[in-house]
Amino acid sequence: MRSSHTLDRLGVAFDDARQVADAGLLLPATLAAHLGLRALVERRLDLGAEPGRANVGDKVMTLVMSDA
Repeated sequence: MRSSHTLDRLGVAFDDARQVADAGLLLPATLAAHLGLRALVERRLDLGAEPGRANVGDKVMTLVMSDA
């Protein structure tokens, strides 16, 4: 069996007519990975000497992936 570890294709299927069309984290995670969001934030966002300045890419990804 072959598996793919790329995010080039995405399919969402619903097996119940009463389900709400909500893909959850799948779509934001795919988009963030394609855009290279974590690396972009690490390169561009500088919090200076402020507390909590470490790992800004991970912190932004946490906000993107949070289900609010």
